Formats: sequence, C-alpha cells, structure tokens
Amino acid sequence: MGHEAPVWQVAWAHPMYGNILASCSYDRKVIFWKEENKTWEKTHEHTGHDSSVNSVCWAPQDYGLILACGSSDGAISLLTYTGEGQWEVKIMFTLLASMPQLGPWCCTRKPHRPDIRTETQLQ
Repeated sequence: MGHEAPVWQVAWAHPMYGNILASCSYDRKVIFWKEENKTWEKTHEHTGHDSSVNSVCWAPQDYGLILACGSSDGAISLLTYTGEGQWEVKIMFTLLASMPQLGPWCCTRKPHRPDIRTETQLQ
C-alpha cells in the first residue's frame, strides 16, 4: 500500500543509484520506492513527522543517498541510506518553531548547494 492522502511531490534519486524515488504526502509519510521487474515497490516508509510532508529533495549524488524532507510541522528530517534497504534518520530538527504561521516548509536545491527555506522566504 502507498499513501493514504494526496501526494504533494515525488523526487527521483540520481540514476547512478538505480530507479529510486521518494514521495511525500498529506498523510505525514515519506515513502521510498524502487523499480523491480518493471513495477514500483515500496522499500521504506518514514513516519517521523506530525503533519503533512510537503517537500522532498535529494542531496547531490556525491554525498550518497540522502533525502531532505520538509513538513508543515516546521520540521526538517534528513534520511540516509545505510544499505540493504535500511534508511536512518540522521537529523530531525525544527526551524522557527515559535512561528508556525509561516506555513509549510519547502526544500529546494541548486547544484551542489542545498538550500532550505520557508514558503514565506521564497516569495
């Protein structure tokens, strides 16, 4: 089974890692998918957020399989692939927790330069 609510974004990992993508949703989940035998299979589910996960972004391939996830709960999580289908939450932190009115977080990146900003800062 996949997401149980609207999916906000999908992001493909660099092709050197195979056909891997991450999806995020209003259901507070990030799901990792891998293409196996011409079908997409769920390989891991991250449920560490307390609100909608609105944005996912892969780190540049030189850093390995690392995914940043931005949520409406004001938290950013960084997940790292540790091998054999396992993902580890390396960092989870809240930005501007005293200002929840800023709205959903989004993660964007420029080549070789990760950039995490709020929706308000992007306007």
